[in-house]
Amino acid sequence: MFKGSDGIGPIGLEFPRRVSINITRKCNLSCAHCLSSSGIADPDELTTEELFGLIDQLKEAGKPTLAIGGGEPLMRKGIFEILAHARQNNVPTSMVTNGILLNERIAEKLNALELTSITVSIDGLEKNHELVRGKGSFEKTIRGIETLRRRVSTAKLNMRVTVNTKNVADCLQLIRLAEEL
Repeated sequence: MFKGSDGIGPIGLEFPRRVSINITRKCNLSCAHCLSSSGIADPDELTTEELFGLIDQLKEAGKPTLAIGGGEPLMRKGIFEILAHARQNNVPTSMVTNGILLNERIAEKLNALELTSITVSIDGLEKNHELVRGKGSFEKTIRGIETLRRRVSTAKLNMRVTVNTKNVADCLQLIRLAEEL
């Protein structure tokens, strides 16, 4: 615990509460707003063994939530082993995906790994989503979300929207879409 300004008593904060890591830059999309410069894997990405070590450290640090992103984490070699290691060590884990690679088999594996949440990025209704993520990506993303709804009961499901001047008018309809899905 951190000490108060008097240097004596605790102020009730414990850290870390959440650790976010982009485990790969490899991605099946080339989004216009990508913060990770994703596309191909970086040769200096942490190895699976190094990620196991990070998870072990998180366990010792009081098990903060491990938030996994990318690139596209489902394109990371060893992703299910990494998630399994977190589960075996009782480290709560969440993941952000673009949803395109989700199918019944992958969704069932994710369900068995009991993530705390799975977040799918969506950037507007079809026209605006595809403006950012590419033609045909909206329908594939929606199918991925529908697959999660059918196959995942152990994780909270979320939609993440990067609001911009092109899609701000879509927000109310996106809320309705999220409620429908």
